[in-house]
Amino acid sequence: MPARTRDEPSCPEIPVAAFSDAFELTPSCLALVGRDGTVMPNAALRAALRRSGTEMLDQLVSSVDWSFASPARPPDGSGLRGLPVEDGRSELVVRSIRPLGVTDGGPEWLLLCLQATTTRRRDALSSLLTRDQLLDRLELVLAAGAEAVGAVGAVDVLVVDLDDFKKVNDTFGHVVGDEVLAACAQRLLESVRPEDAVARWGGDEFAIVLPDATCLDGQAVSDRLARRLRERVATSAGSISLSASWGWVSALPGEAPVSLLNRADLRMYEVKRLHKQAAAAIPTALREQLERTRRRSAELAQRAADMRQLTARRAELLAGVRLHRPSLRAEEPPRG
Repeated sequence: MPARTRDEPSCPEIPVAAFSDAFELTPSCLALVGRDGTVMPNAALRAALRRSGTEMLDQLVSSVDWSFASPARPPDGSGLRGLPVEDGRSELVVRSIRPLGVTDGGPEWLLLCLQATTTRRRDALSSLLTRDQLLDRLELVLAAGAEAVGAVGAVDVLVVDLDDFKKVNDTFGHVVGDEVLAACAQRLLESVRPEDAVARWGGDEFAIVLPDATCLDGQAVSDRLARRLRERVATSAGSISLSASWGWVSALPGEAPVSLLNRADLRMYEVKRLHKQAAAAIPTALREQLERTRRRSAELAQRAADMRQLTARRAELLAGVRLHRPSLRAEEPPRG
């Protein structure tokens, strides 16, 4: 939804009369977002974006979730995408969202508090969040879930690991391996919801945080991952087939971020072990089937050889009988 200016007649009265100076002059990056798409950034946010802010804030407006209706359950902004600052080396992350002008139909305005993360960059190879950034995001999501009243979904975490990725590097080289990692990162982003957070956890391992996710939400993400990660990856060395394993867990009440990620990691390795057992069982079954077929073929071949030998022996015996068969005609008496 494009951001509108406050001069449009359809825009409701912005409720900032009592705190307009504080809103405009505070060093924190703040923005008022109206239900109709109106956006009002303060001076600190405009300075951080190094422009009026409305164009770059359009993506923020489109990602805000207005589905909540109860002021007792304020939305959490930790799952929203960060807004890139013009220098390309940092981003603004939504730290909190507070409803304003709440009526029976829900809030008319949202007050967004954003924080610039200028000291840490995203992962250079995949453009995903880093390990530390995901931990920060997960901590905020878990804290918001603990304070929420009547929350429908849970906080889910998926840890994804590419199977036998070392073979790709050993066979095609690390340049092709990097191409595969970048392609997989893009597929992960395309498989999740806008409010989800995706990070490169390390090497060929990725982590995904699903805030306020129902079982159906998590299953839909998992199904999309299964479909996309089975597709071949086009690289400079040609098309490469891949497979992946992932662990999917839901947060327990009061669980710490590290504990939740550790459970997802352990679940992923358990799934990977089961995959390897299944893969190993298939060749074993095939070998047994081939051995049975080989033995049966050998038996049939031996039977055929025995039959040929019997047939040849029978032919020899018949020929001998014909050669030595006595004449049955009576000899004529000598004349004379």
